[in-house]
Amino acid sequence: MSGSAPEQVCTFCGDNVGRQWLINALGEVFCVSHESAPRCRTCGSPAAASGSERYCPGCAATRVLDQGRVREVLPAIRDGLHGLGIRLSTPVQVELVSRDVMRDLAGPWDTSGLTISSGDRVLRLTVVAGLPLMWFGAAVCHEAMHAWLAQHRFPDNLASPLCEGLCQLTAFSWLRRQDDPRAALVRQSMETDPDPDYGAGFRTVRDAVARHGLTTVLSTMRHHGRLP
Repeated sequence: MSGSAPEQVCTFCGDNVGRQWLINALGEVFCVSHESAPRCRTCGSPAAASGSERYCPGCAATRVLDQGRVREVLPAIRDGLHGLGIRLSTPVQVELVSRDVMRDLAGPWDTSGLTISSGDRVLRLTVVAGLPLMWFGAAVCHEAMHAWLAQHRFPDNLASPLCEGLCQLTAFSWLRRQDDPRAALVRQSMETDPDPDYGAGFRTVRDAVARHGLTTVLSTMRHHGRLP
């Protein structure tokens, strides 16, 4: 999208954009010359790097890069989960790992988070370091739901679209409560995700909850391994 007005400053490079500029989903403006630059995976703005880690300056500024930052942001994420009725019976550590370590842990799955558990004992939640805050929060909420399912002894063989779909619904519900405009963009990506587990599974579980309520959905999944 383009427009024209004086004294607009590019969010990406800081220069005056001139008589025309680009506008992203957050209402930020950019020089037309950045139109062919790599795009931020969150908001679609020009990004400095390519590949899976590409983020614009605004999204990059919120990245969770170390355990100190985890300790800062985790209480608010935990409170949000409590507001959704998700409370872990035993607290679980959230550990940041590099993407290479996550690949080693997750094997063939390309994921930003992983729950390490043994039976109903959850050892830790691992999340890839460097995610912007809204992506990080969504990943923590997704993995926290995995932990909740393990602690409440849901079937280990629960179909992946149901399990991942329920965890994505938890993340989606947390994002709906966030004031950050980037939360809406992350939700949109979840709603249009073509993945059969994380995308289609999420939409199937969301529709079932809308029809039957969360309590009925959880009870049916726990006792029968399916949706009502």
